[in-house]
Amino acid sequence: MREIEFRGKRIDNGQFVYGGFYQWDDKSYIIQKDFWDKNLLLAHMVEVIPETVGEYTGLKDKNGVKIFEGDIVQTRNLDGETNNYEVLFKTETGRFMAENPNEIYDVIASHFPNTEVVGTIHDNPELLKEAAR
Repeated sequence: MREIEFRGKRIDNGQFVYGGFYQWDDKSYIIQKDFWDKNLLLAHMVEVIPETVGEYTGLKDKNGVKIFEGDIVQTRNLDGETNNYEVLFKTETGRFMAENPNEIYDVIASHFPNTEVVGTIHDNPELLKEAAR
């Protein structure tokens, strides 16, 4: 079974926080697992920007970095050419996909050992524009 984890950018400083996801009315929170105390039933919840919340895919890149929704990954084909893709969850298919303006592929079926996280759509949207050239 894969690890369930989310991340989102804090509303107060824009830094990513990791843990469980909780939504109440129109606000989104990450419950930081490092601050969870089951004995006291306490949790540290941080309000995050809803559009930045992404789920962990269960995959890691070639450097051992976890791949989340919203990440931009770079792949290298056999000819040495690189391509950048945004990682998305497609509700229509129930799968994580990677897409750029030119193509789309199944993240799990197409996860190659040379894939690397190079940024996020929230911090580096220009990395996808490079793929459109």
